[in-house]
Amino acid sequence: MKRSQSLMFVDSSVHGAKIYNKGGILLGETPLYIKVNPDRKKSLKFLENDEVREQGFRCKVNWQESVLPNLILAPLFPVGTILSGGFITLDFYSGRAYNCDQDLFIDNSKEKSKIIKKENILIFPIFVGDEKLSDKARSYISQKFENVIDLKSSKEEMLFKGIDHRNVDNIKSLRKYNHNLKELFFDLSITKFIFSKVVQKENAIYLEPRLYSAFSFEELECTQCETIKVTSNEIRETGFTKTLKSAINLLPNAFKLSGTAKPDVSFFAPSDSSTQIDLTGDYHPDSLPKVATLIGLESIDHPQFYRPWDFSFSFYPIFSGTAWKNSLRVQGIDYQVSIANFYALYNLGLVTHTPFGAFELDIGIGPNHSVIKDNFTNNASQTGIVSRVNLGYYAFLTDRYYFRLDFSNFNLNESPVKNTFYKMESWREVSFGIGAYLPELKSWIRDLL
Repeated sequence: MKRSQSLMFVDSSVHGAKIYNKGGILLGETPLYIKVNPDRKKSLKFLENDEVREQGFRCKVNWQESVLPNLILAPLFPVGTILSGGFITLDFYSGRAYNCDQDLFIDNSKEKSKIIKKENILIFPIFVGDEKLSDKARSYISQKFENVIDLKSSKEEMLFKGIDHRNVDNIKSLRKYNHNLKELFFDLSITKFIFSKVVQKENAIYLEPRLYSAFSFEELECTQCETIKVTSNEIRETGFTKTLKSAINLLPNAFKLSGTAKPDVSFFAPSDSSTQIDLTGDYHPDSLPKVATLIGLESIDHPQFYRPWDFSFSFYPIFSGTAWKNSLRVQGIDYQVSIANFYALYNLGLVTHTPFGAFELDIGIGPNHSVIKDNFTNNASQTGIVSRVNLGYYAFLTDRYYFRLDFSNFNLNESPVKNTFYKMESWREVSFGIGAYLPELKSWIRDLL
């Protein structure tokens, strides 16, 4: 079983202390982030006056994300008790039961001379609506600092970490993602970063670069940080383009492939004493509707932006469909009805983020296009309004791919069936599938504009 790792920040009273693990392997120089396998007790070694010194520390028990959630089933004796015990045992073995995301400070003030640590400065992507202007800004900032790492080539990675048009002008919102950014800082050995606020005045764009610590996220003194006037006559964005780019935030951020169990469908038979008929659907006989309804687009709240037991409200779109076949008998006549629905819904949802996945309750409404045909050539194709109430669950298998399960109830405002023998009113379905989180999708569309 793969053991989970924690990121730990290590600093010293005199920067530049060399840090080693128990095996004597050099991990880096302070200040730095290191990855550790969570255990109850750990220790690091560092050099002080050419002597090896060891400093120990204790990782905290992870009550919030491991122990308490695993105890939920314990009162359900005996099965729940056995499962809880098994889950807790696995967490202690894998290290998930401990949390080492903490700071370690080493007092090495007895060093005779101060060590100068090489600084690596990262420039965050600058979203000014024009690639040429953005290049000019990055080039100007890079000339002001040494050892600069430009994230232009890692723009998609930044989008995955949550850095996009909505928060690049606000350091407070950036701090919300500090846990995710620590991973990036660790990979690139970053010590400081430059974050620029974009201010647009009339026909000019001004950048206000600020220097921050990659460890504390506090602003640092910076004599090179001067306000930059990028351009005064090359801005091509119109009010319509800005509005369109803002509307892109309402687009989906995930792609999914899902299957649907046989749905329960409610028909209304006005010709048969106004009787409601509830039936279980079967698989659609045609290949095209079956394949088309496997594919969907939706929006997902990624768990990297939330802590366990956080709640979030979201307004998000879904583009998907479902198809099936029903056999029903009305006034002694057997009908074989094939139905395909394709819908685009906007949903308002409440999401609860837990250590074992996210649970959501949402309601949505939007256009639905139905294609219906039966064995008596009663064919119909109609676009109307459909509403949905959904109880869903999703859990990320990796940073990008997730499993999803939904229990949905759909209601049509008007039946697409154009005959007096039967009318479709609603359907209920269980769907499950695999999705891919693609926050870069919105940026790709913006770049096209």
